Amino acid sequence: MLQVALTLLVMVAAGAWLVAAWNAIAALRLAQKGDKLATLSDMHSMNFARIGERSCPAALVHCNRYAYAFIVFFGCVIAAAVIGVAFKLQSGPAA
Repeated sequence: MLQVALTLLVMVAAGAWLVAAWNAIAALRLAQKGDKLATLSDMHSMNFARIGERSCPAALVHCNRYAYAFIVFFGCVIAAAVIGVAFKLQSGPAA
């Protein structure tokens, strides 16, 4: 049962990573020509207000999706670590 849960978490984490990457690229496409590197830097530090000021407000939709996918991804990583520990405890002491 724990292996199934771990597999599902890996699949959700991979999907969240893809959503985050797709929305980061979409937000970068909406940035002005000279501001792409600054937009990427602001996205890395999750300073979405500056991205909205630099580019159009439609970029904020992509930034919000990026933030939610980021949270889901790291939530899955933490949950997978907890399940891994539970799986190890369930299997018994190491020989």
